[in-house]
Amino acid sequence: MAILAIIALSMAPGIFWLWFFYKRDRLEPEPRIFVILIFLLGMLSAVPAFVLELPFQGFTILSIVIVAPVVEEVLKFLSVRFTIYMHDEFDEPMDGIVYGAAAALGFASAENPLYLINTYMSAGGEAGGAFSVQVWGEVGKVFAIRALLAVPGHALWSSMWGYALGRAKFMGKRKWPKVKIIFIGLSLAILFHGLHNFLSAFISEFAPVAVFFLAIFIWAIVWRNINAALSDSPFAPSPLPIPQVARGPGE
Repeated sequence: MAILAIIALSMAPGIFWLWFFYKRDRLEPEPRIFVILIFLLGMLSAVPAFVLELPFQGFTILSIVIVAPVVEEVLKFLSVRFTIYMHDEFDEPMDGIVYGAAAALGFASAENPLYLINTYMSAGGEAGGAFSVQVWGEVGKVFAIRALLAVPGHALWSSMWGYALGRAKFMGKRKWPKVKIIFIGLSLAILFHGLHNFLSAFISEFAPVAVFFLAIFIWAIVWRNINAALSDSPFAPSPLPIPQVARGPGE
């Protein structure tokens, strides 16, 4: 029962943040079924990510700071680029952020139980063991940190290439500018993901503070991107014309 409770608990942050990003798409909200499907694809992408990262587990800094960010962001990207991106419902720049966040939060929801179960077992918990305040206190601390930083972090990082996809789709027919902006977005996602992992794993004494300030910085970028995407939407309301004041003769 304890493990099932942890699994259920670990899904809550991903679902909450999925709702949060979905509600930002206020002009032309995406069909919920499509958002859920991309979320599930994001969850499935955790399986090949685990397989691809496994050979590098012995090389700590390489695995955590370089391999994991590259593999995970590319797989999340592919789950959007070759599915919903080509659908007619992907019809405004904001959709890139919504679907990028959905894939990322699906991935985070797939890996979150592993962190919490590992914390539970490491703290002395057992699959069918009695309730322990100390053990669940440790689980609660990890849950809070991941719910506020790591889980939304996945959405923040992936929204970089999500925003790039949203911009690229409506840039006309020239291929190179599209490739360039998508490459920049994916590179930023990998960079921020790797920096987060580095701060979390190797700056132990000040890691929560460092990760918190990094998150604030990325949130500022994402919020700017959301506002820009909404402004560029074909569904954005047209500005009201400035009324002309009638002038009399000689004025």
